[in-house]
Amino acid sequence: MAPFHNFQKHRSTLLIRAKKTLEPARISGAGIMGLCTVREQGKTLIVSLPESVDHVAAISLEKEFREFVARQPEALLCDLSKTKYVSSSALRIFLETAKAAKRSGTHFGLFSPTSFVTHIIDISGFAAIFPLYDTEEAALRAVSHR
Repeated sequence: MAPFHNFQKHRSTLLIRAKKTLEPARISGAGIMGLCTVREQGKTLIVSLPESVDHVAAISLEKEFREFVARQPEALLCDLSKTKYVSSSALRIFLETAKAAKRSGTHFGLFSPTSFVTHIIDISGFAAIFPLYDTEEAALRAVSHR
């Protein structure tokens, strides 16, 4: 019975830590919406993603991205410069967002991915589905030439 008790105690500690980690990001403020920081540049929304987008974060991210697409910007660009990990759930959200953006006439793209995130996007085949730009400037240039 002791091993189960230790597991439950450890699980509770992890859940408390996870909640404390996520809570500050949910505080409303200028430019902060849930897990992401958002800013506008002209008619483009630039969304900075958190350091890690695991399955739990992807659930929140899905709702946020729906709201971003509903604003109908000319472009929705995601800054991945601080993102060190993306789960398969995050990739699914990117794919759904790209499809929804296309239906609403919004250009969707990702920029400044870290090497690990680039690797994940490449091996999953998603690099062929939506544009991946090296820098924010390159992404903004591409959007302005559409």
